Amino acid sequence: MSYQERMSNIKVKIITKEHCVKCRMTKNILKSKGITYTEKVLKSPEDFLFYRDLGYRSMPIVFVKDDNGKVVDKWNDFQASKIEAL
Repeated sequence: MSYQERMSNIKVKIITKEHCVKCRMTKNILKSKGITYTEKVLKSPEDFLFYRDLGYRSMPIVFVKDDNGKVVDKWNDFQASKIEAL
């Protein structure tokens, strides 16, 4: 299966926090491209520590999965070029 075929059935999950400008920018670009996503808003210190311990230091955290649930891309922070490539 080609990369384009895999990307046609992608599922995007965004980990965000409240009042996050970069999170809002990421969601706005996804919406403008017609890409649906699920969102988890981190609120507790334990949630933040969990992702920090995984190596993520900035928001948002984005996971892109194919139709089989395999993570095909992931990143954190605002990365317009990654979003545009979807």
